[in-house]
Amino acid sequence: MALLHYPPAALDYVVMHELCHLQHMDHGPGFHALMDARMPDWRQRKTLLEQPLFQPGIKPPNLSVGASLAAR
Repeated sequence: MALLHYPPAALDYVVMHELCHLQHMDHGPGFHALMDARMPDWRQRKTLLEQPLFQPGIKPPNLSVGASLAAR
């Protein structure tokens, strides 16, 4: 359920990641090539999952996801 707190771009990445596992069961070169072909910006989208997650009752850090992607 924690995925519901992430932006749609992160959810799309997770779905594509799992769909690619239907063809490549590991994270080898074939898997990464398929991810590159199907979602060229997957590495940027993956960084969204590394950002702190909003949790009710906890003050979120002063962090802009869009700004962190633009800086890369």
